[in-house]
Amino acid sequence: SACATTPPVDPRITALQEKLMTLENNEELASRGGEALKTARTAVQLASQPDKKVKDQEKTFRIYTADRLIQTAEWSARETLAEDLRNDLVKEHDRLVLEARTMEADRARQQALLAQQSAAEALALREQALLEAAEAQRLRDEAELARSMAMESQVEAESLAAEARTQAE
Repeated sequence: SACATTPPVDPRITALQEKLMTLENNEELASRGGEALKTARTAVQLASQPDKKVKDQEKTFRIYTADRLIQTAEWSARETLAEDLRNDLVKEHDRLVLEARTMEADRARQQALLAQQSAAEALALREQALLEAAEAQRLRDEAELARSMAMESQVEAESLAAEARTQAE
């Protein structure tokens, strides 16, 4: 028996296997490949099987089909990845909106608290001003009474002085 030679590897098959391996090694895409990736694997395996009964035209068709299925799996995985990223962005947006609203509500509560404190301080200052005004009025009334008493004393003193002059004469 002569030496059995292994048939040379078709470079198109090597290219298919490399494309599939690249897709499978990309964790973000491989984890989202699903059924499309399984179908592409099966098609690559079928195209890679050495079979002398398969005509060149069918082999070319299998390679073409496997290549298209790899592309389909990749784009399907990319679509799922984009949807996942969009969903993550929507969640992040919602979280940021909630955080902004919470901050806004906290700021409004703080402003309301400051307004209440300012109102309480204004009320206390008003009460103090009323007390001081009442004290000032009391002091004015005392001064008026003292002035009135002083005038009465002066009138009485002048009257007594006039009477004393009259008696002295």
